[in-house]
Amino acid sequence: SSRQQNPQDAMVVSVTRIHAGDSYNVIPESAALSGTVRTFHQSVQEKIISQLTRIAESICNAYGATAEINYQMRYPSTINTGKETENALLAAMDIVGNDNIIRNFPPSMGSEDFSFLLNESKGCYISIGNGDSASLHNPYYNFNDEILSIGVSYWVKLTQMQLS
Repeated sequence: SSRQQNPQDAMVVSVTRIHAGDSYNVIPESAALSGTVRTFHQSVQEKIISQLTRIAESICNAYGATAEINYQMRYPSTINTGKETENALLAAMDIVGNDNIIRNFPPSMGSEDFSFLLNESKGCYISIGNGDSASLHNPYYNFNDEILSIGVSYWVKLTQMQLS
C-alpha cells in the first residue's frame, strides 16, 4: 500500500480490468483483476509484488477463497544517460532553437520498448512535440504531419554529430 512505501519512490498501480462471470444474476466461480504497475526503481516493483500478493491472499482467506497472482514485469524504466542526453539536446537546439527545448521534462510513468535498449546500451529517449493533439495511446490522438520535417532534420543532425 502507499503508506508502506517511501513517498519519494514514485509508483502507479492501475487496476484496468475486472472480470467475474458472464451473467448479472449468478455468483461467478472466479474473478480476475488485471492492471499495470509502473515505477522508476526495480526495488519498488519487488515491494509491490510482495504487497499485492499479501493483500490478495488476505482478502481471499477472509472469504474462504484462494488467490493466484500472475505478475509480469514487462517494461523496465526508461532512464536516459547523461552524455547521450546532452548530445540529443545539442542536436535538437540546432534544429528548433534553444527556446523550443524543454530541458526539465518531468519523469513519466509511461512504458516504452526503448527501455530495453537503454538496459543494454547508453542512450536518450526524446519526445518531439505534436502540438495541441491528445497524447499517444489516446483515441483522440492525431499525428501532426507538419512535424515530420523537424523529426527527420533532428535525426540527420544527431547522426552527423555522432559521425564527426
